[in-house]
Amino acid sequence: MQRSRLGPYAAFYAPGLLLLLVVGYPIGYAIWTSFTNLNLVRNTGTFVGLQNYARALTDPTFWHAMRVTIAFAIGSIAIEFAIGLGLALLLNREMRFRGLIRTYILIPMFFAPVVVAIVWRFMFDAEFGIVNWIFSIFRIPPQTWLGSGQLALPSLIAIDVWQQTGMVFVILLAGLQMIPKEYLEAASIDGAEKWTLFRTITWPLLRPAVIAALIYRTMFALRAFDIIWVTTNGGPGTATQTLSVYMYQIGFNQFNLGYANAVSLLLLVLIILFAAIYLVVLKPEPA
Repeated sequence: MQRSRLGPYAAFYAPGLLLLLVVGYPIGYAIWTSFTNLNLVRNTGTFVGLQNYARALTDPTFWHAMRVTIAFAIGSIAIEFAIGLGLALLLNREMRFRGLIRTYILIPMFFAPVVVAIVWRFMFDAEFGIVNWIFSIFRIPPQTWLGSGQLALPSLIAIDVWQQTGMVFVILLAGLQMIPKEYLEAASIDGAEKWTLFRTITWPLLRPAVIAALIYRTMFALRAFDIIWVTTNGGPGTATQTLSVYMYQIGFNQFNLGYANAVSLLLLVLIILFAAIYLVVLKPEPA
């Protein structure tokens, strides 16, 4: 009798437990190997404790990659959020061709990052790229966008903004559409100005969507790899060497999988830290 009662629950939870096992094993394996000196070629390694983490925290290359990663993430997310919020506020109103404009904004995010990287690499080409051609119309000299230590990272940020702003836009637009119009209409009748409406009603009620958009984009921006690797390989020099690129170089060029996994877990800690900051700073108003 008891077995028959447990049957439906077992059938219901089995897919979730199986998925948890499939996802949990690689994570557990990565955590374990981060405490070893596992070599990818020899496929052997011994337990070294916290040695990999100590090496990372005293490695200047690791801290350089950390700074580049944070600069890339903050730069791209700040621009994406500003543009995404502005577009969401604009297209939340009734206007002509609103649906068409929304569609065009979302199109870039459906392209594979590798495809986007290849196309933009040609567009940023110093000799034949369309970006320099457009600049030449305004008598601006050509630039080596992806070959310059000063311009490579801003160029990558521009690529990320082009592709990912649509995701921020759609999350914030969904948040705006969840706000009851009665609140805004009542405040407008009382004579509140647009900025007052945004500051006192729209922004507080939009905070959950803001947190979701920021955490989502931070998660992907901090571990961005495809666009960076295809366009610059982390160069010129180490100008665009993010933690993801650094991990790849350690794991697949130096074959030091244990140290690479330690760096990946430190990156996970960085992502969690950013998420915690968002939750503390942008804590939603109590209902």
